Amino acid sequence: MESVLRSLIRPGRISSLDKQSGTCRVLFDDKYNMVSVELCIMESVDLDKLNINDQVLCLFLATGIQQGFCLGQFY
Repeated sequence: MESVLRSLIRPGRISSLDKQSGTCRVLFDDKYNMVSVELCIMESVDLDKLNINDQVLCLFLATGIQQGFCLGQFY
């Protein structure tokens, strides 16, 4: 169960950011610098405060890392 949760909820760093479309790509250091697909950023996140290299938390669907969301940054 723990391994499933680790693949669904992942911390990473923003590698690219499109504030106009509300999406980002996230780099996962623990996954050999794998970069996500474009992830929709949750609406409650203040896009003006997000920057490249900010640490964020992502949630992926059980089908794999091809579909997911950026939940926002944390400190």
